[in-house]
Amino acid sequence: MQSTISNFSAQILVTICLTTITVPVLRAEPHCPGNIASVTPRFVQRALIVIPVKINQKGPFDFMVDTGSQVTVIDPLLAAQLDLKALGTVGLISVTSYSSAFSTVVDTLEAGSHIIEKSSVFVHDLGQIQDADPRIRGVLGVNFLAHFNLLIDYDRKLLCLDESEAAGEKLHGERIPFMASQGQEAELSFAERMLQQLSRGFER
Repeated sequence: MQSTISNFSAQILVTICLTTITVPVLRAEPHCPGNIASVTPRFVQRALIVIPVKINQKGPFDFMVDTGSQVTVIDPLLAAQLDLKALGTVGLISVTSYSSAFSTVVDTLEAGSHIIEKSSVFVHDLGQIQDADPRIRGVLGVNFLAHFNLLIDYDRKLLCLDESEAAGEKLHGERIPFMASQGQEAELSFAERMLQQLSRGFER
């Protein structure tokens, strides 16, 4: 009788162990500090950060996030697809080249739940960026990003755009501000100052 009870107990123990092994481990989904809405990026060649962006409520289209670009740039095919009209010609200067592009203004530029109205964009061939990934249709620059606090978390694959201080209050460390020019043109929007500066440079 005692042997029967022992065998029965062993069967219960085995069943419990097997059940424990098959229970899935639940992990919390990564989220931005302060529980602000996140934008899910994808990474190209482990370096380029690409997020979905809507223009004039159309899209989304893949845009590379570039904090080193003062302006937002889209490729000519996308500009034609969206029927964007040229408002002027500007010069674009990079480390290695100088070229011309046409400028225009879009009604809305949207990343995640964040929308900027009447934003200047420049239409130009994306060259090596599209060589790395032909799906990229534009570059999201500082004239959009400077409206927000920006956090990029490579490890958890998060990009956070914060219009408040909700995220900043949860973080510690050095903050690097986006710098805008100062002086007599300070009352102009950042995009307008950039457009004027580029236009003057092109006219020379």
